[in-house]
Amino acid sequence: MTMTRGVGKRGVSQGDQIRVVKSCWYAMKDGELCQVTEHSDFEDALLDVIPRKGLYGGRAFWGPHCANAVTPVGQVETMSTSGGPFKGGIDADLLVFDRVGQVTFWRWKDVPRAGGGEHYGREVAFWILPALHDYRLDGVCGCGAARTE
Repeated sequence: MTMTRGVGKRGVSQGDQIRVVKSCWYAMKDGELCQVTEHSDFEDALLDVIPRKGLYGGRAFWGPHCANAVTPVGQVETMSTSGGPFKGGIDADLLVFDRVGQVTFWRWKDVPRAGGGEHYGREVAFWILPALHDYRLDGVCGCGAARTE
């Protein structure tokens, strides 16, 4: 399966999923998924993530902001992550590629309106992060993650 990757030096792109093996961050448990947000600094390979369960409705918006059926010429699809909490400064060099798979996002069916969204599957990369450290717990955490913040 061939997949076009994003702008990042490491091939990590917005919407990619990261499984955290060992988490010391209060917002995630061991083995849970987080999603790379559009706020990441892809050129410096510093990622901003949100726990998948923290996304509004468990899904991020990814599509044209005006509408799907009447998209103006030149309008591009963008991802818009709402919810929280967020964690920044994750070093993309620490990630290990796992696989490519489908994730559910949402977009407008036709025009923005109440009840006007639809869910759809999109192919993204899945990565593994051995450990996610919480630096408020220095000396207590014990997960052994290299400092990324």
